Amino acid sequence: MKEGINLKFKTLHMIIESHNSINDDMKKITSFGKNKYEHNNEVFLIEKKIVDNRYLWMYCQYDNSKLYGEIVLDTEKEKQHKNTRKKNEIELRKQLFMVLDAESQLLYLSDITKKGAIKAYFNDALQAEIVIKNVYSSLDEFQKSVKLLKKLKFTQYWNIQNTLDDQSIFMQQANALGLDMPNKITMQIEYPNTLIGNVKNGIQILKQKREQGYFNDIILIGEDDSGIEQSFNFSSVIKNIEITAIKNEDDRYDKEEVERIFFEKIR
Repeated sequence: MKEGINLKFKTLHMIIESHNSINDDMKKITSFGKNKYEHNNEVFLIEKKIVDNRYLWMYCQYDNSKLYGEIVLDTEKEKQHKNTRKKNEIELRKQLFMVLDAESQLLYLSDITKKGAIKAYFNDALQAEIVIKNVYSSLDEFQKSVKLLKKLKFTQYWNIQNTLDDQSIFMQQANALGLDMPNKITMQIEYPNTLIGNVKNGIQILKQKREQGYFNDIILIGEDDSGIEQSFNFSSVIKNIEITAIKNEDDRYDKEEVERIFFEKIR
């Protein structure tokens, strides 16, 4: 029996701007989305369906439509002969698997390099602005990926830790305003192009304070070298999904097996 091959689904966050319902968007994709799509010289043959009334499952076979060789090599006889394939015929050798979760808006993609193609496909199908952001599995990974810290958002609740500490932001704000004690305080701090390396110690202190119960719902928003906004939510550290599936003699996964194993793992 053949040994299984690891297939990793990268976890991303998809935001569909100005949409009413992501469930309606998924139905629109399955009903009206193109079955053949071209992007950056690659042609995608797409199968799509909704699973459990929650997930959009897409299976794509694709390849570069421009690559063509006049000569092919017979590897057994070690002889060359003329390529009989027409230039308008494409051998769809590559595979791409994609899952969109309507509840969390998490996007699972088996090849991160095809993020641009998926974004373009959704943009065309829904006629909406699509944003796909990275989801980081650790604070260290986030800090290595971004260059600048742009915003910090957090919440402090009325609890024992905050009410006993006169220096806590919760108590300082409550005392300064002279109002009744609130149930919670939510703050957003914006930074002017602050290098992430200059605030690493402060971020670690914030992490410790969260673990001690002083802070909740902490979100860091940064910017990478390409100027793209990235975010890290301390409350929802999500890992990539990795499955093991068997490839056939043509070095291809069985799409039904990949679908079955993926949903067994995620459910």
